[in-house]
Amino acid sequence: MSGWDQYINGMIMNKQLPDGTWLQSVVQEAAIVSFDGVLLAVTPGFELKTYDYDIQVDDVNKKSVKVDEKEIFLALAKEGNSKASEAGIRINNVKYMLASYNPDMKLAYLSKAKGGACIMCTKSVIVYAAYSTDLKMSNGVAQSAGTCNNAVDSVAQLLISNGA
Repeated sequence: MSGWDQYINGMIMNKQLPDGTWLQSVVQEAAIVSFDGVLLAVTPGFELKTYDYDIQVDDVNKKSVKVDEKEIFLALAKEGNSKASEAGIRINNVKYMLASYNPDMKLAYLSKAKGGACIMCTKSVIVYAAYSTDLKMSNGVAQSAGTCNNAVDSVAQLLISNGA
């Protein structure tokens, strides 16, 4: 277990409830990534892959394009660039759309069918988490943009306050 893993756990169990227990399964997946694309800590199954993907060119034809998820992820996090690949924004083999990007905070909100993600840069790392409305948190309520965004913001602010 790396020193970064505690921050991943902080995103998964992000809110202390009135009874003292922690709300769990707040996000579907989470990662802390260095600015050069090294995965410092991730939830099981999270990867930034490189692969070929067929995109529809017209009603009949498809075109194979290379998808480099690390390149897409870094361009999106650092610059808000959603055009790093002809296949669009793809993270962990999931297609996202950029909902908004705040260049001052280097904060991106992404949407996908039945979910979304949040990415935020600190001084030295990128904090990422995704949610799915098909998944339930430990209190029985569906994961949501609000809980995902709060989880990313809480961990990013903690890292920033500790100089990271």
